[in-house]
Amino acid sequence: IEGNWQTEDGKAVVRFAQCGQAMCGRIVRLLTPQPPEGAHDVNNPEPDRRKRGLLGLRVFWALVPSGERYEGEGYSPSKGRYFDAQVWRDGSRVRV
Repeated sequence: IEGNWQTEDGKAVVRFAQCGQAMCGRIVRLLTPQPPEGAHDVNNPEPDRRKRGLLGLRVFWALVPSGERYEGEGYSPSKGRYFDAQVWRDGSRVRV
């Protein structure tokens, strides 16, 4: 899964890369118009994190191989929720 992948909703590009012993994913590009001050993590359940920018935000971490998939943790900025993640390659796409 290493590399840059467009999100399923087409709003961003996430770069998956090695982070120590596991894989991580960070938002490296936003594909929708953004406010002049940039997009922020406004839906985060933790109020002190709502002002952090989305560009560069780690949205997957601790992803380790499990068969043909990677399992770890994820965060959805649009929903403001953390989740147990499964990530796998499906042809020319990465699925979550």
